[in-house]
Amino acid sequence: MKQIQLYLIATTVFCIASVFNSQPRLAIAQQPKGMQWALNQMDDDNDGAISRSEAKWRMQANFDRIDQDGNGRLDGEELSQLFERLRTSNGQGALGTKPSVPENVELRENISYREGNEKWKLDLMLPKNGKEKLYPVVVFIHGGGWRNGDKSSGVFRDYPLEYASRGYVCASINYRLVDEGTILDCI
Repeated sequence: MKQIQLYLIATTVFCIASVFNSQPRLAIAQQPKGMQWALNQMDDDNDGAISRSEAKWRMQANFDRIDQDGNGRLDGEELSQLFERLRTSNGQGALGTKPSVPENVELRENISYREGNEKWKLDLMLPKNGKEKLYPVVVFIHGGGWRNGDKSSGVFRDYPLEYASRGYVCASINYRLVDEGTILDCI
């Protein structure tokens, strides 16, 4: 029993560290100065723009789409437009597109884990291999500083599906946000 508790604690710490290490793009976009954050993080030569070689994370993967004038640099106007699109999408459209569920995974969505609030739901991803046995469990709790975020988008959908396809049972949970109560209600 003690080994299981230790394993669950270690797994939870790993998941939280992974999330903080790879900030979701929606949370970044909703920071008051998203464009300034991007420049501070990526503009290595301090020229006020992000070149292809300076771009990191998802900005690098989507560089050609963001670089509207095709000059190989993301200037202030392009970054402003990008962060405005990310802010106004609020997890909808391209940002909120759900990945396809792998064939070897069963997805059970919106399972209530407590009565009393619509946000108290989780999505469960199970390996679909026909064997009834015990599996390790990984719990994903979305980021967003208790202000925003959702279990069904971004890495909080991608990672659990990936882990479930590799033989883990994954739960991705929602919780109340601060606009519905105090910070203590969210924890």
